[in-house]
Amino acid sequence: MEIKYYHGSLLAFFICITLSFIFFIPYGLNFNEKEEEFDEAVIVLSSPNRGERKIRLHAKGQQYWLSCYGFSDFCKGENINRDFNVRNVKILLGNKEETNFINGILLQYTYNNIYHLNNKFQIGKHNLLSALAVHAIFAFQLACFFLLIFIFLFIKRK
Repeated sequence: MEIKYYHGSLLAFFICITLSFIFFIPYGLNFNEKEEEFDEAVIVLSSPNRGERKIRLHAKGQQYWLSCYGFSDFCKGENINRDFNVRNVKILLGNKEETNFINGILLQYTYNNIYHLNNKFQIGKHNLLSALAVHAIFAFQLACFFLLIFIFLFIKRK
């Protein structure tokens, strides 16, 4: 059996669409945006073996995993596994339950009397789901690209 280019692009489409659903499942099933504020909290930058850095926030006996979206200057290598006692923390959560995956983003905090604000994300203008599920959106875009290639090659074949 000879595999044609359009078969390969169709296979790549199915792989990418499957990956986008796998990446989206933790965020899409129980998702309600809720803003939380804390007077004091401890944030720690974590970098698991997979390489994606995330922020662990401890406040009021709860633990939240937050995205580095908008705080790339904080998410540098020298800050990994260091505790930062911060004040006036505001976060946006997609799911308030404790989970092991990223369930929110950091909006603002004060550290050493310096106010830090997330300039990339604005409530009402941006969607939290699109900020958290970046990998799912990228995989979906790749799937659309491979579908277009498949259609083009299939039509060209005739």
